Amino acid sequence: MVMNSCNCVPEISTPKIIAPDNYSNALLINAISDREILSAESDEIPLLVKLSYSEPDYHYQKLNAGNSYLRLIDETSKMSLFNLPIELEKFEYYSIVFFGFGNSVKALIFKDILPNNSESKSGLRFINTVFDSDKFIFRLKQNSEQTDYNLSFRSYTDIIQQNTSTCVVEILNTSDGEVLLSQNINVAGGRIYNVILKGTLHTTANKPLTIEIAAADR
Repeated sequence: MVMNSCNCVPEISTPKIIAPDNYSNALLINAISDREILSAESDEIPLLVKLSYSEPDYHYQKLNAGNSYLRLIDETSKMSLFNLPIELEKFEYYSIVFFGFGNSVKALIFKDILPNNSESKSGLRFINTVFDSDKFIFRLKQNSEQTDYNLSFRSYTDIIQQNTSTCVVEILNTSDGEVLLSQNINVAGGRIYNVILKGTLHTTANKPLTIEIAAADR
């Protein structure tokens, strides 16, 4: 008996890539206190770097420019947290901060425009992502000068120009002026520094208030 055989060729799945002439650059920041590791997709194209809450590693990543969708996935549960429509300009730089709690996840999208004379200057941006508290005072201290910014949940400042040097950021209670956190920042030229207050006061005991400095070289 003669049997006809057929060598079935498995389907070849070609990895999708973001077009080299149609991309934007984005710094993706996980400030979601109950989501330890996230992954992201730009129009269903997976991004390589995972977004860790506790051990972040910041790099600008390529996202599709123009109108696209940014999808966020919890790596532990594999739950899709949202699929966000965004519009980014080609070849520009952005910081995207993910924040919230549980299934309520949102994002702040900022354009990272460097100050003039960017070799000797950088920019600081203060962001409050603590959802279960009143506002905080963000204090910037450099040499003998200090400036205070009152920020409630989801609030942020415009870019604050800084010379290359070391400055101090303090987080204070608005009620009594108690200093809750303090951190030095070594400011290098040509960077945007996202100074993010993250964590919770009451909801997640193992994620205390933290000052996160999110910045990367271009």
